[in-house]
Amino acid sequence: MRHRQNINNIYALLGLAVLLLVASFYLLGMLPLIKHLERTHDERVDFQLSESSALIRTILDDQRNIALQVASRSAIRNRQVAYLRGEIDRQTLAEFSRPKLADAITAHEGLISVVRYAPDGSRLYSAGRQIPSAYDRLCTTYPVESIRLVMIEPDARRVYYCSPLHDRGGRHIGFDLLVMFDHPLHEAVERQSRAGLELALVLDDEGLDGYWPNRPIDSHMHKALTQYLQTSVMPSGFSIAQRRLEDEPRWQLFLIVDDAEHARPLERQTLPLLFAVLASTAAIYLLTVITLRPIIAALLEQKALLARSRCDGLTGAHNHAYMQELLDAELARTTRYGRPLSLILLDIDHFKQVNDRHGHQAGDQVLRILTQRCRETIRQTDQLARYGGEEFLIILPETGRTQAMTLAERLRRHIARSTFPIPGDSLHITISLGVISTEGQTDAFDKYDLIEAVDRALYHSKREGRDRVSYGAITPAAPPASGRKSAAASRGEEGK
Repeated sequence: MRHRQNINNIYALLGLAVLLLVASFYLLGMLPLIKHLERTHDERVDFQLSESSALIRTILDDQRNIALQVASRSAIRNRQVAYLRGEIDRQTLAEFSRPKLADAITAHEGLISVVRYAPDGSRLYSAGRQIPSAYDRLCTTYPVESIRLVMIEPDARRVYYCSPLHDRGGRHIGFDLLVMFDHPLHEAVERQSRAGLELALVLDDEGLDGYWPNRPIDSHMHKALTQYLQTSVMPSGFSIAQRRLEDEPRWQLFLIVDDAEHARPLERQTLPLLFAVLASTAAIYLLTVITLRPIIAALLEQKALLARSRCDGLTGAHNHAYMQELLDAELARTTRYGRPLSLILLDIDHFKQVNDRHGHQAGDQVLRILTQRCRETIRQTDQLARYGGEEFLIILPETGRTQAMTLAERLRRHIARSTFPIPGDSLHITISLGVISTEGQTDAFDKYDLIEAVDRALYHSKREGRDRVSYGAITPAAPPASGRKSAAASRGEEGK
């Protein structure tokens, strides 16, 4: 179960690493990219507004130039001066001027009609299509000091200009009403609009009349702009940019942006990239898991084999061979750092009687329970090993004599008070313990000397009546030598 938990932790850490990778990519890569694209879209909106404004100004300039060219025909102007002086009558003026204005209309494709007026506003003559007299008031409503757009008729596709007339001395001699086609304005508005963006050209004193793309008048874009113009409140889901034309301040250019529609190109650019990143990271995660599974399984198998090789199959304590390795390591550490090392060797009193009376299965159960009781009493840093038969060795790192004796006595009492359930019965057992410690030891010794000393201490407890703790002194039998085995060590190996 612990190994399975470790594997799950590995997969969880791997998943967390993948999530961190995705988050880093999004925060450090995708998010700046999205913000950059949003700024680019905003810049494109501003650029389109500027571009549209320049295009509309060019169209209006072309129309004013037509009016200027019509007004600058000197022959017609001279005849009008003669008329105002009384030198010729109105019919003579009209017969001379009308054909020339007709030539001007023919020369300019966008020009429909020209109506010429006297300074007092009375109509003198006209050329081109007939213009009702109701339109005569257009040029008298406002002072005509320069060429001025006075009215639009988007449905009729017409615009109306008033153009002043002056003689060579700069004196006012009348004005023209020019009617022109507004196709260029319609085409410009249509061409500058696209999905999510719509251009509108509105004249201040004409209410909501203006130029829109060739779409139904009740479109959601038109409704959004109507709401904005009437309430000055930005409609939900839309953004509206506006700009007045420099040369025609009465004209306002509006760019209506449908936020949802306008964001779709951005989504089309970013969402596939995000999905690709998520798919790639998911593939990396799955491939990594697939790759790691056999490796982890092999490592776990190796770890399990190593654990089994170090473990006593009956009790679960360390076996004798691994105990020797642990003892060598602790003894080396003790020698290097000068820290004390203590050993406890314990034996079950009258264990042969347990086997004889209750059977070997009961004896095995007692050994397993004893191992569990010992683990409940010793510290996590202490090592418990089955030394042989019913004998167990406890290695106590960095533990002096007093601490070792206290722990041994506590263990003896705990075992004496414990109940050992076996099939069909329960037992009370006692143990005898021997304790030794390297604390205060000045003579050289090796592990065999330690085992001999703790073995003598154990048998001293048995000779003194069992169920007790005895301390033994370390008395090196000979200088430490490689390959030397004590009698107790040999007996322990036989008990394995």
